Amino acid sequence: MNNGHIDWLGIITPRVSELLDSYSYRPTLRQVYYRLVSELLIPNTITSYKTLSDRLARAREQRIIDPTSFEDRARSSDGGDSGYTDPDRYLQSQLDSVKYADLTYERSRWAEQPCHVIVWLEKDALFTPILEIANRYSVRVYAARGFSSLVLLSLYSIWTSPCGLSSSPILTRAVRIWCAT
Repeated sequence: MNNGHIDWLGIITPRVSELLDSYSYRPTLRQVYYRLVSELLIPNTITSYKTLSDRLARAREQRIIDPTSFEDRARSSDGGDSGYTDPDRYLQSQLDSVKYADLTYERSRWAEQPCHVIVWLEKDALFTPILEIANRYSVRVYAARGFSSLVLLSLYSIWTSPCGLSSSPILTRAVRIWCAT
């Protein structure tokens, strides 16, 4: 950043490409934005975030950056056509699942535990890297996303604590505030 001028094409876009290559997963735009802010390449403003989003959208359209390089959990889909093209394929898949059951069987790690580990994240941007680690241990991960989810987390921790653990005073206060409104 030189006297407020940002060289989006010559400096920022190549740096974003380098950053994308450094991740073992697809990061969110916000994660890359904060990396650029921490390197003092762009200011931490709404305008620079929106400009970065716009410039990188163009870079992806022009194939300067891989169009699928960013994780976008805000837009998702579910469902669609599934099934088998004919009964023989269905039967074959069922036979295969029995044939290879010894390779795919996995016992629940948490079924007999008195407490379960659950990770709640305040920032959705951290979801993918944390999930990558948590999956190794069959740990659930939730992205809280701000105050409304703090209340959900509070209610969850107060009423579902199987180990008798008390929730933090901050969470308890949040529930009281939420329930009073």
